[in-house]
Amino acid sequence: MLGQEYSVPPLHGPKDFSDFNTRYDKPIIDLIHDAGGRMHVHSHGSIKSIFQGFVDMGTDVLHPFEPLPLRDIIACEAKTFARDKMWLEGNIPIHRMYEGTAGDSAGNRTTDCGYIRRQQRTDRVSDCVALHSRQGRSVFTSI
Repeated sequence: MLGQEYSVPPLHGPKDFSDFNTRYDKPIIDLIHDAGGRMHVHSHGSIKSIFQGFVDMGTDVLHPFEPLPLRDIIACEAKTFARDKMWLEGNIPIHRMYEGTAGDSAGNRTTDCGYIRRQQRTDRVSDCVALHSRQGRSVFTSI
């Protein structure tokens, strides 16, 4: 399902997200669930203040789950809000895998996978998976 990102902050607030998305998308998602399907929702943006709307409308997978500073919520917070009701997909910024230097990753281990050198790629992705997979449902993909 696409389109939610057009009504997230800073363009619109939580009430607008509820009015324009949650109210209309939930009945559609309920029908999909009733038929045995799952809903994969694509939405960029600052979603912390409207995250509960994704949970309330029955989102099964939220993509792309982007690390800071692209999004205003870290994976640990999102997983707490989702309470194992929703998968988060993403969190491995592919451009950082090729552009960063060793010093770029300092201090980012708890919020995202950080900037890494090519030879650190496997270790850092493994660290990201280990950190976030303990906290609930995740699908790790490049974004």
